[in-house]
Amino acid sequence: AANNYILCIGGVSGGDAYGTDQNTTNMTSCTNEGNMTIDMDPTKSNSAIGGIVGWPGVEGATQTILVKDCTNKGNISLIGAGKARTGGIAGGAGNISGCKNYGEVKINSSCANCTAGGIEGFASQNLVFTDNSNFGNVINSATAVAAYVGGLIANYGNVKSTPGAGCVGKCTVSTGGDATYAGMVIGYYNGTSNPTVFAT
Repeated sequence: AANNYILCIGGVSGGDAYGTDQNTTNMTSCTNEGNMTIDMDPTKSNSAIGGIVGWPGVEGATQTILVKDCTNKGNISLIGAGKARTGGIAGGAGNISGCKNYGEVKINSSCANCTAGGIEGFASQNLVFTDNSNFGNVINSATAVAAYVGGLIANYGNVKSTPGAGCVGKCTVSTGGDATYAGMVIGYYNGTSNPTVFAT
């Protein structure tokens, strides 16, 4: 439906999206082992779904929240037509360090603006991304939709970035149709300058 209902869903926490300053809750040494299946259809939303945290905090350079040394072992599956950022660790942009994902991240959705990343669904704003490892497969099973799928990050926004280091991607990235926005490290870099550089 053409509605804007924003969901923030995480295996441990939905995140700080609705907090006073969206910059409150650090997450350290957390583990999720539960599978998540999300069926949603608000096509004007921008939801965030993560194996650990959905929306880590304010999407800006002022964010100081750190998601550190967390592990996700649960599979994540998004179905329906809703717009969402989906990641093995975090859905939205955040500072992420030393985290590991083993769960499968799968988009069954018919939404062209959805993302699926082994670690993060959307990254931006010069935030930290170091020493993260993804071992879970990342899949866009929709045959007619070129969604953003990446072994580490699904979509990186057009903002100057901090180079990532020490990251590992040992997974399969697959798409049922158009692979325009699919990659082993980043599915899509939404810009023309300052791309993120990773040691993988």
